[in-house]
Amino acid sequence: MQQATVETPSPTVACAEEKRQLCRDIISGTSGMISAGKRWLPQHLGESDANYKARLGSNILTNFLSQAVDKQVGKIFSKPITLCDNVPPEIISLCENIDRQGCGLDSFAMDVCKAAFVDGISYILADYPKVDGVLTLADEKNLGARPYAVHVKACCLLEVLAEQIGGVETITRIRVKECTMQPGDGWSYNEVEQVRVLRREPDGSIWYELWQEIENNNASGVSDQWVKIEEGKTAFKAIYLIPIYTNRTGFMQGLPPNQAIAELNLRHWRSMSEQINALSFQRFAMLSAIGITEESTVLIGPSKLLRSPNPEAKFSFVEPTGKGVEMGRLDLESIEKAIETASATLRVERGGQVTATAAAIDSNETNAGLKAIAGGIKDSLEQLLMAFAEMMGKGADQGGEVDVCQEFGESKGTAQGLQSLDKARALGDLSRDNYLKALIWRGELDEDFDLDINAEELSSEGPSLADMQQQKPMAGGGDNAGT
Repeated sequence: MQQATVETPSPTVACAEEKRQLCRDIISGTSGMISAGKRWLPQHLGESDANYKARLGSNILTNFLSQAVDKQVGKIFSKPITLCDNVPPEIISLCENIDRQGCGLDSFAMDVCKAAFVDGISYILADYPKVDGVLTLADEKNLGARPYAVHVKACCLLEVLAEQIGGVETITRIRVKECTMQPGDGWSYNEVEQVRVLRREPDGSIWYELWQEIENNNASGVSDQWVKIEEGKTAFKAIYLIPIYTNRTGFMQGLPPNQAIAELNLRHWRSMSEQINALSFQRFAMLSAIGITEESTVLIGPSKLLRSPNPEAKFSFVEPTGKGVEMGRLDLESIEKAIETASATLRVERGGQVTATAAAIDSNETNAGLKAIAGGIKDSLEQLLMAFAEMMGKGADQGGEVDVCQEFGESKGTAQGLQSLDKARALGDLSRDNYLKALIWRGELDEDFDLDINAEELSSEGPSLADMQQQKPMAGGGDNAGT
């Protein structure tokens, strides 16, 4: 058994990572699935390596998982994140460049959430730059030191240890794997892996360690060894690791929420491989020759004449019926319908109408899960602001609040229903106020739409086009009719 090192993931993390692999490979696209090779596309018995390589390399992934994730994230971030009035100006300023790399709060949170919808969980680590020789917060401020956020993907978190302290589940140690590129000789670069450790001591102090992998020359040869290169005490009051859950399975744990879509996407990947491979044979007829020896050379082309010294020789072309390709097409269509049912992706038909199944998928009931996730994201971002406040010497309760969109999917009724409303209004069977109330109920207009203010604004605009048409005399009518 291989000896564990600081980079060895905990058993819990290793098990979760194995379950996330399919979603991870699919979200990486065609190139990622081709790189995975036989893991997701088995080689047939009797299939040569060359033929398998050709079949694998010619396959194309239709990324239904990516479409579903994009829609889920798009709904939550359809409106910008709003910092409430109780957020201090200093923290508002931090949110404009929250990661010290130019990302604002919205774009940073969107990236974290997209990773969470793939893996089931992703993390934000609130950190503070190391400042040597500084004694006070004022000195740090003068040097430009300030808190910032780090996106820690699930694949980079090697360990989370926690215990009950004062009745609260408290993180006592984490290990985060980091990778940096450092310039080498000339124009080359060296990839340097390191592991950052944060641990909580019994007295409540927070310490950090930095480990790097270096080459170790010994009698048995050259091997890699993990060495602690740095250690020290922080001013932190806690380990500020904040989870973003999309499918919570435990404290600081999660698994892909779109696993069912990924499994159907895998089936589609395999079926598409067979379909493309079959088409490469079905599109060409096979030449059949009777009475030709194996030593004979037959040149085939539009200007070639087939000859044989054998008077009984026969040439013909054998064309496949295409039944297999048709069955493959039907299989792909059935998988796509199953994915449509399992995902939140709307499928628009040629006529521009949304199918009944897709409408049900996009209903308020289905969106309830996304609303719960959006509520969790709000709580997590507020925890981040609390961490920032504490790092800046303020009380943790002075971080303030944020608003995350939870109003998606509020449109009620169907497109046909909206057309019926429009028709009833045009025919005069429905009053203007009732028409507008129906639009508010459907979600076409905001809930705070004021009918009285709208009526006042309309009166100041003069007669509407519809009123002018009603007042216009009919052709041939009036006092001068018949003159």
